[in-house]
Amino acid sequence: MLSYLEPHSLILTQAAIQLVSWHYIFEYFMWYMATYMTKKRWFIKGSRKPVPGVGVLGEEALIQMLAPMTQHVFGGALIALGYFTNSPQLFITGALSEFAYEILDTVKIVQQRFIAKKGWYFNAPAAMIGLFVVHHSGAFTVILPICMFYADNEHAHRMGYGLLSYAVIHLVMSSITGSRDIYDLKERGQFLVAYLLNFVGMIYFRWFVVLTGVYGFVCDQFPTMPMKWRFLFIFYVVMIKLFDCMNTMLCATQLYAWLFTSKSTVRPPKEITKESLMRPTEIPMALIRCRSAPLC
Repeated sequence: MLSYLEPHSLILTQAAIQLVSWHYIFEYFMWYMATYMTKKRWFIKGSRKPVPGVGVLGEEALIQMLAPMTQHVFGGALIALGYFTNSPQLFITGALSEFAYEILDTVKIVQQRFIAKKGWYFNAPAAMIGLFVVHHSGAFTVILPICMFYADNEHAHRMGYGLLSYAVIHLVMSSITGSRDIYDLKERGQFLVAYLLNFVGMIYFRWFVVLTGVYGFVCDQFPTMPMKWRFLFIFYVVMIKLFDCMNTMLCATQLYAWLFTSKSTVRPPKEITKESLMRPTEIPMALIRCRSAPLC
């Protein structure tokens, strides 16, 4: 086993370094967000956004969703550079950053869901957790093997470019839609444009760029690949496309509702929950503390 891994010791060393590095980067990012950003207007609006099947997002979930932003931008930029310059090392560095994120997030899911039994992943629906686990399964089934054996393959670069490029677009567009109120006439246009661009980016990168990369990789490499790598690659492609199908259907349904129905103009009634009662008031404290003149 050790003799089998020895030729790839450099890749495994880079993966270990990135795991440790991204662990501390994510920890610092989440500490910084919780300490300095929770009072910002955009953060408050984003944490109060309703999520289908979940309810109000909440501060902890929003921070956990924003934490991968640094890694996706880093990894997406390096993979894009590796794709356009045909550089295996740039591709490996960017891909291993995604590997580190998916491993760390899987560990957090297991810890919160089955060990600590608290946190956002513990309260999240089982179907959503299943989607996350399926998405993160690519860390060992595809990302690491491709870095070890196919880092110089242009079609592998194209697949990574499509996946990580959309991840960056999704983060940017989601930060815009998450901080805009579609029921506010001044912000409705920004919300709809960002949501539409996110949907167009998904179709182009996840369905055109990625699938053309998959097709080229299969045509070039499948005849010479061992059966176990074929199985892992097919498993990953099927799982990631099922994930994309569900995500695309959800986004298309939401986009149609925002554009062509009354969903964007009729605000749904707010549910009174324990979480909503614990939220800080939107009325400035100075006004609450004002005392009216005494009655004569």
